[in-house]
Amino acid sequence: MPNLKEIKTRIKSVKNIEQITKAMQMVAAAKVRKVQEKVTSFRPFSERIEEVFKNLSTKIKNEDIKEPLLEQREIKTIGVVIITSDKGLCGSYNSNLLRFANNEIKNLESLGYKVKIWLVGNKSFGAFKYTHLEIVNKYSQLPQIPTFNEARMLKNDLIEKFLNKNIDKVLFIYTKFVSMMSFRPSILELLPINKEEKETKSMSEYIFEPDPQTLISKILPEYIENQIYRALLESSASELASRMTAMSAASKNAKEMIGALTLAYNKARQAAITKEILEVVGGAEALEK
Repeated sequence: MPNLKEIKTRIKSVKNIEQITKAMQMVAAAKVRKVQEKVTSFRPFSERIEEVFKNLSTKIKNEDIKEPLLEQREIKTIGVVIITSDKGLCGSYNSNLLRFANNEIKNLESLGYKVKIWLVGNKSFGAFKYTHLEIVNKYSQLPQIPTFNEARMLKNDLIEKFLNKNIDKVLFIYTKFVSMMSFRPSILELLPINKEEKETKSMSEYIFEPDPQTLISKILPEYIENQIYRALLESSASELASRMTAMSAASKNAKEMIGALTLAYNKARQAAITKEILEVVGGAEALEK
């Protein structure tokens, strides 16, 4: 059985860990609320932009539009953007995403496609560092609450590679935020942009001006940037919610461990006191004899 000093040292160590996990839980909780508000407020705008684009695509489907981002060509090489976190201590957030990404990449390769990857977040670097896959670019230390600057940076990089025909298709693998307790790995097909054949009733009577070519050239980059920003927001909210949950569980476990160690410490101390009393009593009886 550990002595009193060892138990006391362990109690102190676990208390220090509990303070750290509690602090991380509070920080994650404060940030996740901000990101959740951004996700909730941005979704209607993003969905509206998507609706405008789909309706515009429907109206111009018979027009002779020369827009490279709408070009449908034979797909040989697929670019996959994988979004993970820079830091750990967020439960199964990264492991679930990386497992999902690996399975999707294997499926693509089994269908005969060549896969090139973009990595977002330090946790993805180690997972794909020693694989056969070509890493086109890596991004780390991005703000935990994403901005349009990061979305624009990714958009410019991906569009450039797509227009240069280094890749024929772009997929985003990210974690979709459902609620504070639910988030799941998802795929977003970004490029090429498919023309929709369905027109929604809410915009069926809209007249789009000026000419279709100008509208498409203006809306397409905005549409792509919004989709990327949404994926970054969803991933960030999922990461922070997962970290908050993990740190809450860690703090609870630390508290339970402190209770068990304190009980063991009290028992050991009581045993030591009893032993000393018995020794004193035994010594006194020996002197009397």
